[in-house]
Amino acid sequence: MRRRRGERVLPRRHGAVERSAVHVVSPARPASLGRRETKRLATRRAIEVAALELAAERGFDDVTVDDISARAGVSARTFFNYFATKEASVGGDTPFVLTEASVERYVEHPQADPLADLVELIASSMAGVEDADPELYRLRRSLVAQTPAVLSVKFAQMRELEAQVIDAVARRLASDARAAAGSDGGEAADDDVVPRARTIAMVAMALLRSSSIAWAEHPDQAPAAQLLRESLRLLRA
Repeated sequence: MRRRRGERVLPRRHGAVERSAVHVVSPARPASLGRRETKRLATRRAIEVAALELAAERGFDDVTVDDISARAGVSARTFFNYFATKEASVGGDTPFVLTEASVERYVEHPQADPLADLVELIASSMAGVEDADPELYRLRRSLVAQTPAVLSVKFAQMRELEAQVIDAVARRLASDARAAAGSDGGEAADDDVVPRARTIAMVAMALLRSSSIAWAEHPDQAPAAQLLRESLRLLRA
């Protein structure tokens, strides 16, 4: 997933997989892309479509980078300008990217509800993304489930993303506890911070998965970020 210019993405932990194409995004596309950027996005999509189509036709193990490049009409060198591996071209990217600035806002400027604020953090991190393509999402989702090599890449990506989300929530809860202890004149209790953070993070990620599936099935009904916000409302209705 691409980030806004100037934003710093949270560093990946050692062993995290290479990120590639956008996986779940808002369908809004900027109206004023330059010619070079438009061409770059078209090339990226051509490679993704070629990889997904060939994997569906032949099976993932019987497809090579040269096959994908030929189908997409690019050189193997161009392929590697966009994707680090064959698995990356099929597997896609994480659904959102957390920046240091967005996490700091979540941690340092809390409202009353850490789950609602987390959903808003994720939804805001999805907004303004360029590569909106529900067709690719549907193709990819089907192939990932059937291809162990790609599935392992996706699991590694999501574990890394989940770890970042849990860490952000834990920092938020610890900050809330310190603030509450200060107002009461006591000491912050943090024994349950990590279990609570994990629970809140996993609920938010489950809402993301549910809303992403809904977006892929009916991409014209609303942006993915809006559906994520709506999923929280439905959970609490």
